[in-house]
Amino acid sequence: MQTLLKPTNSDFIEENYKEQIVALDLFVSDIQYLDYIRPKMWIEESNSFQNIEYIDQHNHIGLITKNGIKVDILVDSNSSNFSIDTSKKLVDFDLYIENIADIIAKKITFRKKDNKTRDIIDIAICLESNPNLFNELIELEKVTKDDLKILKESLLQLNKNRYISQLNIVKPFEKYIELSKQAPEYLISKIC
Repeated sequence: MQTLLKPTNSDFIEENYKEQIVALDLFVSDIQYLDYIRPKMWIEESNSFQNIEYIDQHNHIGLITKNGIKVDILVDSNSSNFSIDTSKKLVDFDLYIENIADIIAKKITFRKKDNKTRDIIDIAICLESNPNLFNELIELEKVTKDDLKILKESLLQLNKNRYISQLNIVKPFEKYIELSKQAPEYLISKIC
């Protein structure tokens, strides 16, 4: 599925989206991996991350970079369908990039009640690109019908004025502006 949301080249993302990146969600498949990156072991010496504010829980590490990008590292043992990003060597191990279906599934699974503007827009864009997206995610057991029902209920409670004001912060691409404005209603209409 062709989409602007699928990260395939780190340099391209850095050059073209740097101003739009406000948060990164990283997922590890085994909780033991978090032990290798616990902030208390290295954050004091870091030049890249703020060392006064971070989250260090058993299944979640949350950091903020010096330039304000929020980085969340979460455990998700159901992750699959990864491909290796070899476009830029960032670390001394393979960096796996998820496909868009996995990313959207996580937005629905983990944040279905949050009504985050960026998530709503991303889900709507992907659904417009692939009208069968929800059925495919259910078939692949990445989301459940209950997940979608909860998402719909949450969208019905959305503060539309706040959502519209957040569009100025999120700044969707020009070609998605109209869909973005109507994304909550669009999603509600597509969830049975």
